[in-house]
Amino acid sequence: MFLKQTEEEMMKVLVVDDSEKMRGIIKMYLNGFADEIIECEDGAEAIALYEKTLPDIVCMDIVMKRLDGISATQRIIKMHPDACIIIVSQYDDMSFRESARRAGAYGYVLKDNLSALLQLMNAPNRMAHNYKGVEK
Repeated sequence: MFLKQTEEEMMKVLVVDDSEKMRGIIKMYLNGFADEIIECEDGAEAIALYEKTLPDIVCMDIVMKRLDGISATQRIIKMHPDACIIIVSQYDDMSFRESARRAGAYGYVLKDNLSALLQLMNAPNRMAHNYKGVEK
């Protein structure tokens, strides 16, 4: 499914989702792409883990219990403007997409199309932080 990156291209990814099953599925997609995958189940934990681990990319769900992914994205971006956060959501909703863009997310992909996540993560201009919107 995905070709293994060279060691120089390997990276650290933070996966934030309230569903343990979904975190596992995302981790399967990232196998061979990330040499370290950190995971947590809500936005508040994501902020603390981001500060502690400084991942290269964050895969952030939107709807979570203590702190939603849009609010967590805003806070992380405020502290780390170069943070690369990709919203990974089940909601194909224009208001969520716009909120993600305004919060500073790099992109927005749907959970039923995780191959788009890898495409965004592999984009040569990923670090330019040009918002990519929804990938279908």
